[in-house]
Amino acid sequence: MARLVADEIRSVADSRFASTRLPDLRVSEKAPHDLVSQLDLDIGNDLAKRLTAILPGSTAFTEDGQGISGSSDAPHWIIDPIDGTANLIMGNTHYCVSVALEQPGGIVAGFIYHPPSGTMYWSVGNGLSYANNDQIAVSTRSAVEDAFVVFGFSANLRNIQRYHSEWTPAFEESCKALGMLAPALNLCTVASGAVDAFVDFGCSTEGQAAGAFIVKNAGGVVANYDGSQWNPSVIGIYASNGHVRPKDLVNVAKAIRP
Repeated sequence: MARLVADEIRSVADSRFASTRLPDLRVSEKAPHDLVSQLDLDIGNDLAKRLTAILPGSTAFTEDGQGISGSSDAPHWIIDPIDGTANLIMGNTHYCVSVALEQPGGIVAGFIYHPPSGTMYWSVGNGLSYANNDQIAVSTRSAVEDAFVVFGFSANLRNIQRYHSEWTPAFEESCKALGMLAPALNLCTVASGAVDAFVDFGCSTEGQAAGAFIVKNAGGVVANYDGSQWNPSVIGIYASNGHVRPKDLVNVAKAIRP
């Protein structure tokens, strides 16, 4: 089923992007600085229909409130039609389509498609993680001074200041720390070893479910932002290669437990 799901995600995204002229794309605000486009809505609607058809009886929910309802204990597709909508609108290619499959015991599959490169990051069950057909794994860097750390920045100055306040050592001592939109794709950079840690106190279920699952199966570790055991329904996430430890990056007095 994994290949069928991946093919459907790729087909929907490629078809919708090919038929969309970005300068003409209708865009609105869900909340201040939180954008949604018609392309988000179209891809979300298409995926909800196609994925529930692949797995009869399953339900689906998208970041933008669309979905197909059903039994509360049915398999559930968690869809972020475009993670990084603002990047897409502004001509930045750091965006993706994210899909996770959740069953009563937790997330069992994750698929993240990056249309500009044609790369599908995916993992199923207790298996490995892949970029298309190539296995991926987290980095082995452990020294803070060698680490690359990404934060889920926004346009909100208070949020930016909060990161700098709570994660001061990461900004002052790591090799490089920077903010990037699109948490699902940021998690893939951890899973593939390009980035050593990712921190986002506002990351939604749709933004983290698939990516965190892929990180875990690539050999990394994930936790809720407060350091507790990862639960995709809880807002906020910390993910790393397992060697760069939160206590080495955080201002412990102000943020998560070490």
